[in-house]
Amino acid sequence: MTLSETAPSANIEFVLENTVHCRRCHTTLVIRYGTYERNSPFDSNATIKIHCYYCKNHPCPQKTFSFPSFPLIPIIRHSWDTIMRCSELYIRGSTFAAIAKELNIKWPSARKLCSFVQTFIPWLKKEGSTLGWGPSPDKAPPHLWRHFTRDFSHCFYPERWPEQPPTQF
Repeated sequence: MTLSETAPSANIEFVLENTVHCRRCHTTLVIRYGTYERNSPFDSNATIKIHCYYCKNHPCPQKTFSFPSFPLIPIIRHSWDTIMRCSELYIRGSTFAAIAKELNIKWPSARKLCSFVQTFIPWLKKEGSTLGWGPSPDKAPPHLWRHFTRDFSHCFYPERWPEQPPTQF
């Protein structure tokens, strides 16, 4: 199938789906703007690099942004496995100190993570049953991770998403 055989709107959606665009204003006028490091969810002694991007649309208030890849969840800075393990330990009735020791994090972080898990797990069950990334985003195809993180951010951090994405181009 060639581009001329598809509808124009389908082409636009394909381009937006497969290119980096600003989360706030949705422009593709972005450039790579360095990297930052996060602790690896696979090895506590290693780090991984996450690419940063810069929005070149002058009126846009969002100047820099990044797209953490699987299994990192944006904003809360914990991996999928850490959140799921915290949920298991919390449901079993483990103390914050025991959870912190098991997850190799500090006690205040364990307390905050347990508080987060209490709202995240019900949301995950409800939304995952109706959305494309399914009940287990970690087992969904890799290209759906971005959709999961977007839905997650919209729900838990709406102040970072003041405008709705455009519905027409």
